Amino acid sequence: EEVADELTLRALHLADPASPDEPVCLLVFDVLALDRTWSRPIREAVASELGVSVDRVMTSCIHTHGGPSCQPGTSALGWTIQEGYQDVLIETARRVARAAATSPVLAEPRVARGSLPAGAGQNRRRREWSDAFVALSFVTDNEETVASVATFGMHPVVTGPEHCVVNVDWVGPFRDTLADALGGTAIFLQGCEGDINPADTQWEVSAADSLKAAAILGESMAASVAETLRHATPVAGDGIRVWSRELSVPVGTTVLTVLNRSRKRQDVELLEWAIGDEHIVGVPGEATQAMQARIEEARGAKPLFAGFAPSWHGYFAEPFRMGYEESMSCGRHATDAIGVALSTLPDQSTAHVSIGTPENPEVLEVDTTRGRVEAA
Repeated sequence: EEVADELTLRALHLADPASPDEPVCLLVFDVLALDRTWSRPIREAVASELGVSVDRVMTSCIHTHGGPSCQPGTSALGWTIQEGYQDVLIETARRVARAAATSPVLAEPRVARGSLPAGAGQNRRRREWSDAFVALSFVTDNEETVASVATFGMHPVVTGPEHCVVNVDWVGPFRDTLADALGGTAIFLQGCEGDINPADTQWEVSAADSLKAAAILGESMAASVAETLRHATPVAGDGIRVWSRELSVPVGTTVLTVLNRSRKRQDVELLEWAIGDEHIVGVPGEATQAMQARIEEARGAKPLFAGFAPSWHGYFAEPFRMGYEESMSCGRHATDAIGVALSTLPDQSTAHVSIGTPENPEVLEVDTTRGRVEAA
């Protein structure tokens, strides 16, 4: 019914000075989600524009519920897409990536870890909410911040579903405040937000009042991130490394798979980058905090997460039970398989992982080398 915020695309183009011809490009869209039929053409177009392989282009989404849902099936839920919108995203991605690549600045990557304001979020599955965030900044010799990237998981749903307003919820004020505080371009990477909401959603008030509440939340969280980034330390290690794994997972019968008319199997790409010793783990959907904790435990450290990267394949709920998140997943076997693969280091030599839980006594064989999953 009205437009409160312009939707944007932000790009971060990174290259190691020792290997300038092997850059990576991160693209973050102000949309609900991109499924593979949308993200893959965008990544291929940008890869062609930059002269790199597709695994060096990562797409992610902030998951605003006040923006388009670029995936099949969700038109039945109220998210419709204008004809030609995919072409708009492809051409915009080309232009933004090219602009980012043609204005390189020598900068030092720095990392910081901290906590969001107490009480900012809540776990809607009645578990404890983790307030931790990870952030990177890229700083020149003159101590000027070129770009900052912050990641944590939280649904942008302060503005409720009854308000038909194009908006980016708290993410826009968060980025604006972070950029004002540090300088440069601020990027938010949606993390494992599968069961995380803002603590006080404002669905019962007017759209204008809920947007004000979203701004207050975004600004307060950005202030915490900015203060922590002012004390960031140089990233250990050198270079940029890229891993891409392809899984073929069995698809179950859920509300999501019925809406999408999914086939019996689905190909899922797992994409992970390392900037020095700091990893950006692409999560191809919406993981719950319990799954996030398992991924972190496997790595022994808290990486940066890029949700909806490089595309969206539903929710990854852990533990898997009957609930909303499970109904919007690709089923128990797909969820278990993707969780195991995400918890396996991408360069780990172990080929097969067997899993089974009391809720799911069947054994799955996950071949992390060949990228295939079989139900025993």
